[in-house]
Amino acid sequence: MSQHRLTVVLSQAQGKHPAKRALEESIVAALIMEPGLEVSVVPYLYDLDAEHTGRLFLESVQGDMVVLAWMFPRAAFWVLDRDGIRGHFGKKPAPFSP
Repeated sequence: MSQHRLTVVLSQAQGKHPAKRALEESIVAALIMEPGLEVSVVPYLYDLDAEHTGRLFLESVQGDMVVLAWMFPRAAFWVLDRDGIRGHFGKKPAPFSP
């Protein structure tokens, strides 16, 4: 059996909009029950300074990581890259067709 775990990081929305918080909570609740996933929640990516524990966590992740954020994918990539958290875009899935 593989010991590989995928880290899924949810970056919270700025502010405390109730609908966004409810969506974040439901996503985390669903993902936390999945085997092979390590789920973490950090504040809005742009707001993480160099000493923030969320940023330190992101820097410490070894292996594959998926980031869910309230910003365009390229913007999230640029923010993480600027902060020294290197990565690449995953393969875009084919569109769903019944």
